[in-house]
Amino acid sequence: SDRLGTLPLYYTAVDGGVYFGPEAKAVFAALERRPVLSKDGVISFLNCGYCLGKTTLFEGVSYLEPGTVVEIDVDSGRMSVQRYWRVVYSAAPELRGRRAAEDALHEALLAAHSAMLQDAPNGFAVMLSGGWDSRGLMAYAKSVHHRPTAALTWGRTLDVPNSDASLAAELAARFAVPFKFIAYESEQLVENARSWAYLSELANDNGGWYAEGATTLAEHYRMSADFALVGDECWGGHG
Repeated sequence: SDRLGTLPLYYTAVDGGVYFGPEAKAVFAALERRPVLSKDGVISFLNCGYCLGKTTLFEGVSYLEPGTVVEIDVDSGRMSVQRYWRVVYSAAPELRGRRAAEDALHEALLAAHSAMLQDAPNGFAVMLSGGWDSRGLMAYAKSVHHRPTAALTWGRTLDVPNSDASLAAELAARFAVPFKFIAYESEQLVENARSWAYLSELANDNGGWYAEGATTLAEHYRMSADFALVGDECWGGHG
């Protein structure tokens, strides 16, 4: 797995054979057996919103953690997993002052957005909410002279003042970015839950996505831009 675990890999060893794939359902299809929920995996998911370490929601199936490599002995089927890289944080003395730390963060964000947005000849879109990460993304994109070609958000309605959706519309107008709103009903969550759980294997902590339905991704999010950015994925909760 690469250092950030960009592409997931699930694996298990059964009767001298090793099975692996990008989704747990692929592993179960190869094994031709029904999945069984893992108690530790379920507790981890309900407490944290995701499974910790190599734990998964399924008994007997492991997740290859970021920065690790699994070696398989093809004769015996034995596996060994070793970590080849880990993040080590250390405090830089020059950043102990608040102003210096703020300046360093600002410069890092400018450089990151400049590098990220250079490679978008067909423009880029922003999944826009009213949150600080989305508006920060818009502001830094403007600062490095790469304005989004489209912004979109989703929710029940745009009519509730100061709601996430209404703030997103105001932000799009302020930055003069074409805006699209996708409306859906929360009651759709129950109807969509089965297909969403199957497709995502619960690798998603955004309940709103379950409400809108998996087909929304294909029907509404496709656009002519090269890619779409989500604020919290760029510089929010994921660091």
